Amino acid sequence: MEAFVVFTREETSDPHALATYSAGVGPSFDGHDVTFLAAYGAIQHLEGPPIEGAVILRFPTMQAARDWYDSPAYQTIAAQRFAGSRYRAFIIEGRRRHTDRSTSALTTRYRRVNSHLGNLWGGPRQRR
Repeated sequence: MEAFVVFTREETSDPHALATYSAGVGPSFDGHDVTFLAAYGAIQHLEGPPIEGAVILRFPTMQAARDWYDSPAYQTIAAQRFAGSRYRAFIIEGRRRHTDRSTSALTTRYRRVNSHLGNLWGGPRQRR
């Protein structure tokens, strides 16, 4: 199952160290099956404290994501990221892709939660 590595930059403390990281991180992806889904594009903050930027990477499996993250090539250059900024990072497993058009368990769960919230707040919640 696919896995996604998500980085959110909370604060920059040393722009020079962060620039060194940005210039040197590319080769760490060599030999890894990775797709960049988002990298420091426009952000609309919805909840929590604002972030400076975000990156979302897709790997074929959780193990493939860990293999890249734990690789000596990445860990060597990541030291510059650690020195230059405060990030949050995590790996999240994607959903299984369904081959049929039936309602997935996730959609069913969403509908139940939405109905429950509607009862709590005095009426059904409408999707926008």
